[in-house]
Amino acid sequence: MTELKDYTLYYSPYCPFCVRVLNAFKELDVTVAMKDTGNAANKKELINGGGKGTVPCLKHPDGTWQYESLDIINFMKEKLQS
Repeated sequence: MTELKDYTLYYSPYCPFCVRVLNAFKELDVTVAMKDTGNAANKKELINGGGKGTVPCLKHPDGTWQYESLDIINFMKEKLQS
């Protein structure tokens, strides 16, 4: 298993696009820090940092925020190959 401690995934367990990302991470055998936006503090952190409350969102160590499930999955596949 590859653990990427510097990345954080903001998600909702009820969002099908988040479930898509979670399943892909499981398939890729990768883990990242996770924050459920059902928690008000996590939701506020996402909005303040990323500019919107849309999930899934992957926060990168350089401070960028990546939205869109397929973009997140493709990024992770590329990162793990390099």
